[in-house]
Amino acid sequence: MTKRPPHGRDVTTGPNKRKSSKGGTSPADIALWHHTASSVTPLKKAKARVPDVGPPEETKPKSEPAPVRMPPIKAAPKQNTTRAAPPLQPQRTPLPKAPPPLVPIERRKARRIARGHVEIDARLDLHGLRQTDAERRLRTFLLRARADGLRTVLVITGKGADRDTDDGHIALGRSERGVLRRSVPLWLEAPELRDCVAGIAPAHVRHGGSGALYIHLRKMRGR
Repeated sequence: MTKRPPHGRDVTTGPNKRKSSKGGTSPADIALWHHTASSVTPLKKAKARVPDVGPPEETKPKSEPAPVRMPPIKAAPKQNTTRAAPPLQPQRTPLPKAPPPLVPIERRKARRIARGHVEIDARLDLHGLRQTDAERRLRTFLLRARADGLRTVLVITGKGADRDTDDGHIALGRSERGVLRRSVPLWLEAPELRDCVAGIAPAHVRHGGSGALYIHLRKMRGR
């Protein structure tokens, strides 16, 4: 039985007597803790709450960034190792070939003509004609003779000598005496006739002397 302590304080006796808290945990407290712990039913573990989330959306593929285009690298210009062609020279139009010069007939050949060893193929008498008529007829005669294959011709110009008058004075006629004799060699220098005539020589006396000319013609080309 429990006795009341004096001054109103309960004093527990027997084996369940508790020690002061100052002395530590008593065996009775430990037994009470084990009894209490064995009678406690543990609570079920609560499931972790997960927020409601809808179905996963289809992930859109991320657009790949456009490739960065680098500016093209310009190649250094190749050095031309070949020499530049010289500038073209303007083509010069060739000048027409000058006809051969008019030369005298060789003396040996002139003597053969005078002696009749070389036949005179044709004759032309210009005596008494005016200059224009004489020049035209001379040109026509020589070109035709060459075309016919003639080689030696005789052209009579006239001496054009002055005549003595009855009073003993030398008078020049009003006609152009001696002009044809001086003009025919000049006409033969024309390009058209220089390509036709090979040479000239004064005629022998038997063929007119100083009033006539031997003319040697060139051969036609291709003959």
